[in-house]
Amino acid sequence: MGSVMCGKKIQVEAELPTPSSKLIAPIPPENPEPILFFDKKSDHEMLTLVEISIKCSGLITENRFQLLNPVVHILVEENGEFVKRADTETLFKTLNPVFNTKVKFAYSLGLASKVKFEVYDYQVKSKTKDRVGSCIFSLHEISVKTSLVSKELYHNGKKAGYFGLVAKELNMLYDTITMQWDFIPNTPQGYCILRLVRDEFDSSFIIFQTETRETSYKWEEFTISVNRLCKGDENKNITVEVVRLEGFEEVIFSNRFSLQALKSSNLYICESSDYPGKLGLSKFNYIQKPTFLQYIHSGYEISTIYAIDFSCSQGHDSKLENNQYMKTLTEIQNALQYYTLDPLFLVFGIGGLFSNMNKVSNFFAITGNIFQPGVLNVNMALDYYRSTSLNVIPANVLRHSELIRNIYKQIKFEIKEAHRYYMLTILCGEDTIDLSELKTALECLIEYPITIIFLGILTERCSYENIQQLVLEISSSARREFIIYAPYNDYMKTLNDLSKHLLNYCLTHNYPLKIKTPGPRTVRSNTVSNKILVERIKIRNSYYLKCKQDFTEHLFKIGLSKEKIEEITQKGVPYFFEDSDISSPLDLPPFRSKTMVVRSKLSNFVCVNCKKIVAKFAKSPCGCENVCNACVAVYKCQQCVS
Repeated sequence: MGSVMCGKKIQVEAELPTPSSKLIAPIPPENPEPILFFDKKSDHEMLTLVEISIKCSGLITENRFQLLNPVVHILVEENGEFVKRADTETLFKTLNPVFNTKVKFAYSLGLASKVKFEVYDYQVKSKTKDRVGSCIFSLHEISVKTSLVSKELYHNGKKAGYFGLVAKELNMLYDTITMQWDFIPNTPQGYCILRLVRDEFDSSFIIFQTETRETSYKWEEFTISVNRLCKGDENKNITVEVVRLEGFEEVIFSNRFSLQALKSSNLYICESSDYPGKLGLSKFNYIQKPTFLQYIHSGYEISTIYAIDFSCSQGHDSKLENNQYMKTLTEIQNALQYYTLDPLFLVFGIGGLFSNMNKVSNFFAITGNIFQPGVLNVNMALDYYRSTSLNVIPANVLRHSELIRNIYKQIKFEIKEAHRYYMLTILCGEDTIDLSELKTALECLIEYPITIIFLGILTERCSYENIQQLVLEISSSARREFIIYAPYNDYMKTLNDLSKHLLNYCLTHNYPLKIKTPGPRTVRSNTVSNKILVERIKIRNSYYLKCKQDFTEHLFKIGLSKEKIEEITQKGVPYFFEDSDISSPLDLPPFRSKTMVVRSKLSNFVCVNCKKIVAKFAKSPCGCENVCNACVAVYKCQQCVS
């Protein structure tokens, strides 16, 4: 286990490298796995790989003066349970281990899984492991940062030290290589083709093969992605073969190279002792293109906006486990909360009819205040959602155009923030009926940084034909893809489309990778423990503050008193109509009511005349204070007989 030492001074000195600790070589991993969250059925060439470096500091056990032999087990979330998939090497006699084992995982924005890291102390004599502590990370929490991400380790409710991760993107999905190969045989070989082969796990497969059969053995140049060539591993060996086609395939030349070797040599020529001839690379051009994670690491943020359909009562179950609206919103926000510095996200309602109104609102805030529609976390969103469900009547018909027009106004107002990309997720219960107006509103957003996702929540009873038709029409004619329709059970897949939309938008508009970031990204939580100041929440949405100012001016125009206007604007309204729709104070939406509880302390002042408890005595003409204001004029003071 390690030596037991006494005294704080001895402990500090013992943590430094000692000759005895250097003699003990680390024990290699027992269960290494090349790539976590890798689906062999998925497209191999569309993977983005992220590599994690692991370290711990200040490990603590019951015996605080004891060095440890730490090892880390990596468990991945599968069907709600954590399963061990890999581990690190075992180090000896240290409380601050830095492990050499690198953990790789396949990254995508639509992957919602988590990773659990368990730190153990290896017992040399018994060859057993005692748990030190554990912590859980979201893959998105790890991937959005290039600096150290740390958490406290806990075991049985007690702190056991700190656990740190540093992530690095390995695969450059859009990097490409242009190559042209020449073959110089010792003797003519007839028709030959060029073939590139990559080893993958226990098998090999062809990643490129020429089509031409020219006898000059100078094949046409071709372009291949770095992902396809070597999966981002520049030191990975690739086999290049020259194959003769004379009724059957015969390999007449074969050699191995790496991307690193090609990049370090201007004119790469390979020879083989087993085959006659020379194979040379006459042209090589490496083109690096930005990736989605590179833009995120540079400071580009994803601002999330949600719209919940209240036009149909079905699906709005009070239990979260049965409510597809809130389950979907929760899963999406849990993944995307790490892609912005601002903890607030916007949640609106559509298709609702308030009890004292005769017009349906297709744009209202579930917070009860359209001027402050920001929600801090999903738990708050759930509370607001429950309250809204009790106060809104389903409209039975749904129009999306009003929602889209207001979102367009918001983005147009905030477009100066070029490093922000918006995602509007509409959780649909009913199909839309305003196709023409909706199409016009959507076309206004083509040139703006936004992706709009229509999610069909009630797919068993509604086919959403109008929405699907509209998405196909706009997608086929628009200059870029920015609208998606999907059933609710495919909502995580739509996030992969979101990442492609953001990347294509940034590349199309030539957005730079290096922008000034406001500060380091912080870990977001789904609890109220974020401790965001109320003032920060109120000033977050500058656009909706402008709406509040415009609404106040309009209330003056229609003749409301200053006191009434102040009451409405302070307490807030769930929604507002356009100017032309408001003709009198009776047409105003109901404002949010606030309950104020006043707690008063018991008073010791008792009027000697009426025996009532009062807050303070009134001063009588004689100067005595022992009666209330109501009795001061009729009571004669008994103390001074006046």
